[in-house]
Amino acid sequence: MKNAKLTQAWVSRVTSGMVDDIDVSGREVGRAPSDAEISDIVTRSIGTNAFREMVRRKWFLPLGTGDRRTEHSKALQMFLFPKESSRPAFEASALFRRQSRQSDLVEEITTHAWLCHVADKATATKKLSFDASRLNQKSITHLVHLSNSASGPRDALDYLEKLGIKVVIESSLPGMRADGASFVASNFGPVIALTLRYDRLDSFWFTLLHELAHIILHLRDNSDKVFVDSIEDDDLVELDEVEAEANAFAKDAFVPRDAWLRSDAFRFGTESAIIALAKKFEIHPAVVAGRLRFERKRYQAFSQLLGVNQVRAALISE
Repeated sequence: MKNAKLTQAWVSRVTSGMVDDIDVSGREVGRAPSDAEISDIVTRSIGTNAFREMVRRKWFLPLGTGDRRTEHSKALQMFLFPKESSRPAFEASALFRRQSRQSDLVEEITTHAWLCHVADKATATKKLSFDASRLNQKSITHLVHLSNSASGPRDALDYLEKLGIKVVIESSLPGMRADGASFVASNFGPVIALTLRYDRLDSFWFTLLHELAHIILHLRDNSDKVFVDSIEDDDLVELDEVEAEANAFAKDAFVPRDAWLRSDAFRFGTESAIIALAKKFEIHPAVVAGRLRFERKRYQAFSQLLGVNQVRAALISE
């Protein structure tokens, strides 16, 4: 996965500092918008399908007095940038600093709104007790072995909660292409968010371990960074170091690189080899099939092994 580039209407590393530059490689840094410009972007956003979806999901209620458009804009701005909040510092100036087209800015508002709701949803629950030392090889191995169970997705969320990590399931808004996000909420702890945009076991497990990698490797203590990730971004040739680390962590958690390169699944790419490798490492064949599909760019192959429509079913089952 590639952490979201702001010029692609993504939130990648959102910092709370009012600084002149944000380090995103390969991009020209622009000035931060003024409060008036941000207000104008918010106003433009209220006519979008994403805004209507926010209202439908009752993330906030538009004010009922005065001019309809003005009151809707005020309600959205109050939701996005409350005066007091336990959310991470999703700083507006960082969000929009690198945008050049108005459509990008509106899309950025959409992603920002989704992050805000995820943070609100997480912190509205009981605070968990997080101890980073419990995220070790033993616990990670146990987590990936859960993929081999029909109830694996539900068991994984329960297990991560026992480790002190809150996982929030929240569908993306129109205009978003996010699969997962990770951040640390102040006075609460680490949070992973999943959109389940692709209701497939391979997508679920890779995204979950990718975001867990960010928590273990890149979100220590009360970090103000926020990662929003999309599977499609892995198709880009260049990955920054942070995202390359998270990708490697997720892959190696299931099948270490040396074992992968020596495997018949990698060498011959047959269904029987995929199943055999999955059995050897006690993981679901969907994880092996999904990795092979991606690495070989054969996105129509092994569809019967991916666990299509099995994630949501597992999460809602008793």
